[in-house]
Amino acid sequence: MEKAAIKLKKEIMRRVYFAYSLRVITMPAVTHGAVFVVSLFLMTYFVSFADVFKNIMHVEVASVIPYIFASLLNTEIWTLVLMGVAIFSLLSLRIKVNFPNLVKV
Repeated sequence: MEKAAIKLKKEIMRRVYFAYSLRVITMPAVTHGAVFVVSLFLMTYFVSFADVFKNIMHVEVASVIPYIFASLLNTEIWTLVLMGVAIFSLLSLRIKVNFPNLVKV
């Protein structure tokens, strides 16, 4: 009798864990965060971030913005698409997440 009760409890809890995991995965903040992380991970296939930072360190301070603009104009289309997806996911995340009012007026 004891084994049957333990088996039934494990089966019920497995379903509860599955339902909870499904609920958490479908939350907007989690999906937007996952899209952001995946786009950054895929961007490492096209861009070497270490080389980008190394090259920016050799540019004069006044020329950093024109350098970034020129490098974006000469990059591959997939890099621009992935950057757009990452930026869009971050900007739309702010809309989906309700921040508590920290300062009450």
